[in-house]
Amino acid sequence: MKKLLFAVASLALGFGAFAQEGADTLAISKDVQPRNAVIEEYTGNLCTWCPDGHKRVSDFAKTYPGRVVPINIHTGGFAQLYETPYGSAIEGQTDLQGYPSGSVNRKINYNSKKVTAYDRGQWAAVGGNIMKEESPVNIAAKAEINGQTREMTVTVKVYYTKDLEQDFSLVNVLLMQNNILGPQTGMDKNPEQIVDGQYRHMHMLRDMITGQWGDTIAKDVVKKLSRIDTIMTTNVIDTVISDDNDTTYTYDTVYTYDSIYAIPAGTYIVKQYTYTVPETIKTDDSHSEVVFGDLDVVVFITDGHDADAPNIKGPNIWTGLTIEPSYTEMEGVGANITGVTLTPDVACKNAAFPIVTIRNNHSTTIESVELEYTNAATNSTVTYEWKGSVELFKTATIVCENPIEVESGKSNTVSVKIVKINGIEIEDAKASTAKITRSVANSGPAPIKITLKTDKNCSQISWTVVDSEGNVLKEGGHYEGSKIMRDTIILEDLADGCYSFVLVDEGNDGATSGNYKIYDALDNILASNTTGEWAGGEAADFKVGEVSLIDVNDNIFQSIVYPNPAKDMMTLSLNAVNSDNATINVVDLTGRTVINLGNQNIKSGENLININTSNLENGMYYVRVITRSGMVVNKFSVAK
Repeated sequence: MKKLLFAVASLALGFGAFAQEGADTLAISKDVQPRNAVIEEYTGNLCTWCPDGHKRVSDFAKTYPGRVVPINIHTGGFAQLYETPYGSAIEGQTDLQGYPSGSVNRKINYNSKKVTAYDRGQWAAVGGNIMKEESPVNIAAKAEINGQTREMTVTVKVYYTKDLEQDFSLVNVLLMQNNILGPQTGMDKNPEQIVDGQYRHMHMLRDMITGQWGDTIAKDVVKKLSRIDTIMTTNVIDTVISDDNDTTYTYDTVYTYDSIYAIPAGTYIVKQYTYTVPETIKTDDSHSEVVFGDLDVVVFITDGHDADAPNIKGPNIWTGLTIEPSYTEMEGVGANITGVTLTPDVACKNAAFPIVTIRNNHSTTIESVELEYTNAATNSTVTYEWKGSVELFKTATIVCENPIEVESGKSNTVSVKIVKINGIEIEDAKASTAKITRSVANSGPAPIKITLKTDKNCSQISWTVVDSEGNVLKEGGHYEGSKIMRDTIILEDLADGCYSFVLVDEGNDGATSGNYKIYDALDNILASNTTGEWAGGEAADFKVGEVSLIDVNDNIFQSIVYPNPAKDMMTLSLNAVNSDNATINVVDLTGRTVINLGNQNIKSGENLININTSNLENGMYYVRVITRSGMVVNKFSVAK
């Protein structure tokens, strides 16, 4: 709901360095100030390169704090969500050719008679040039939100430092929102904005408090001025019309006048608006919660019209600013859950630990929180009490130390809710959910080989290998550079038992071109992720067990190698009940075949096969005997 409370327009002369009203502390400079860059980015959640545009604007704004005003307008064919009633009209005035595009201070292309929609690579350059120019008008603003009534009051002050050749100006007041989690195509192009597999939308236009093109101001103070364009000396006596009336004068010199309308320098205007902040804003088939603490207000001033582009409304943004509202009447206790992830327990234990992020929504500092989390698949419910300190609109991440049971071999959905804050029970608490899958661990003989391929954000990837007690046996990652990295991890002398390969992706975006595979000594894949869809990471379990006997078509093979360690020659002894064919080779710890004895005819009884190891370097190796139905493996070492 929008309504104008009051508007005051006055001509103010003789100000000091700042102008202000009475005891009001909102001061506005009367000195000429540089223009700020206002970037209206036309974007959408289905737009692949829009996250790159978001990043470019954000980086530009960080470089020039307070000088860049980003406005993300979801509109057009790629905007499935978050559209507003205003975006199409704003975009429709531009010469936009594709997404993402953005207008900068609504600069007009006078060839097309439309607002220029620049490519994302041009925004910083165009905005940088604008910020070098002087603005004929200064603005100051403040906003206050009543937490009980949700009523926001916005006060805007405007001061003209120069004569502005317009018959009116327009004040635009916009409601903006940050930290909206939702879907976004191409989010890997701005990985810093990925949270738990969702994209964190920033600077999003939610509503235009002053309407589509703004609120008209300064119309009552406009003066008709005359500007001398040419002076001619002539003997001809002529007449001209004076500025103020129809009196006729005669001159020996003819002056040619151009009558203009202008808002004179020194004009000082105060506007105030009230607006009820909605609890949700419906966007197509979804509702987005309007969250206190995530809101900003953008204010900018435009020209009233442009004679050379008559179809453009509200052109030429002189300057703008972004302000953060203050809040009153926020007493009480309350918090919401902004994120939940699940970390698996150590290897082969069917349990997980929730990691919960909460946000304080009230002025009372949170000192304790009791969480309740439930897994319907295992019919289990666990509570965890956390103590700390969280002030208004601040967040805290809680790592729950009490695990919850999960079922292996299937996806588990765990719901988490806040049941108490500072010992006070929370009624009708909303639950948030997260999913985790604990795969059934496959078993194979050591050594274990893990191959890992990252995406270009290799520095975000790290990994550990842990045993069933949580001990870290090996770790690595955080690779240097911005490139695809391939790594091979060899785990040699693992005792029989269960282990986990724990992968962490700090970008929380997975790796489109990435994968990992875990092999046993027989080249069997014990676990893998070949799609790179691991979001913030995952844990893959595998078991290690020695293989000494194998049943192949009812034929029992028993094998030994000697001497062990070997030097230049080693003997493989195979005992078989029946004759069979087998392929025999020697592999190193990376799985590379270093000796290939090819196909061998194995007779019943003892078979002695000599293997020349003179060309092998010192180290650990495996002899593999491969039949139609399986393998038998022997580990040996070479020491010279």
